[in-house]
Amino acid sequence: MFKPFSVFIILLSLCTGLLAQEKQTKSFKSVELKRTDLYAITNRFSGIFSSEEQANSDPHYLHVKMIMKPIWTHRHDGYWMYIEQSEADTPDKPYRQRIYHLYRSNKFTIVSEVFELPNPQAYVGEWRNTNPLSSMTPEMLKKKEGCDISMHKNEYGQFWGNNNPKECVSSLGKNTYTVSNVLIDEEKMITWDRGVNKKEAYVWGAVKGGYEFLRTSDDFGAIEVPEKSVGDTSTESINVQ
Repeated sequence: MFKPFSVFIILLSLCTGLLAQEKQTKSFKSVELKRTDLYAITNRFSGIFSSEEQANSDPHYLHVKMIMKPIWTHRHDGYWMYIEQSEADTPDKPYRQRIYHLYRSNKFTIVSEVFELPNPQAYVGEWRNTNPLSSMTPEMLKKKEGCDISMHKNEYGQFWGNNNPKECVSSLGKNTYTVSNVLIDEEKMITWDRGVNKKEAYVWGAVKGGYEFLRTSDDFGAIEVPEKSVGDTSTESINVQ
């Protein structure tokens, strides 16, 4: 069942530059999205995830906890999620807090926009609330320009994607950009974020491959399938199945 994951890791391990990464993303065949795939990918994102198993088997990886919870569920412009990521032994000191906005841009692509919170420290642990960030609106967020992740569905029913290299400016180093890859299965998520400089040399991030996150809880519940296509900005027909 997880053979595609092995292929993914092997291919990523061979990446020594942006050109190699581009070849990797082309290794999967994109299939046309169903009407409910935006809902499906959002539900796969939703939950509490841990890289503990990977960290226990490979000292190159930390035990990281990642929490992704739907917010603003009344909106009709796609799905919005609050993300909090921390080392497992310091859960109240997250090193990353983001808002994702997911919508379908065409019959093959789901886009995840990335936003930063104003004064993020004030919202640590916000995911524990029944309606997180209820006092906030999208207009209050700062978009990370150039950091959108375009995701596609492959022939295995997984979702995979990446951002546009050299457009997502990194805050972790001067003149560096963030290169992001993601692969999402029903219970597993592989993410690989790295910093690359103008000479196409990687300056931060995991070296061997992506972080493997296993779902440890889905206490947030499933998002309901909408009667109409939520977050569909395309004008193309969509395969309803």
